[in-house]
Amino acid sequence: MNLELVFLGLELEFSINLPFPSNGNRSCRKLTFQNSKFQYLGIDLSIEINYHVKMVKRNYSIDVVLHALSDPTRRQVIERLGNGPRSVSDLALPFSMAMPSFMQHLDILESSQLIYTEKVGRVRICYLNQNPFSVMENWLQVQKSQWETRLNQLDSFLLKTRGKI
Repeated sequence: MNLELVFLGLELEFSINLPFPSNGNRSCRKLTFQNSKFQYLGIDLSIEINYHVKMVKRNYSIDVVLHALSDPTRRQVIERLGNGPRSVSDLALPFSMAMPSFMQHLDILESSQLIYTEKVGRVRICYLNQNPFSVMENWLQVQKSQWETRLNQLDSFLLKTRGKI
């Protein structure tokens, strides 16, 4: 990653190699560079750079997404995440099931890429990933358009043949 910094009219350009997670199960990575020392004319230009890279796969299987949404518990989790990120324990509160059973539901949602999680301290936070929904929306729009065309053709055929029967 090349960074360009303009400070008091002085352009500084430097490169940083950003590591990506080695564990394929994690969908994001946070890293903080601290105590980076840059000096210009004896002035200490110490900076702190924070970055957050969210690695999301590009292809979404509609079959997997529909399977994940086929369960009412998982649909309720998606509805609750529509209001914003929540912790796993907060999401599990309204359900009368053991935490390992609830975690299986979250694993299915995460494997279908409908949600992603991030561990903040001792708390795991769940976030809604909206990309699979836009893919599904596009697919549904195509289906709706095809069926509207077919129904319009049937309607016009029935109107034409109304007096002939």
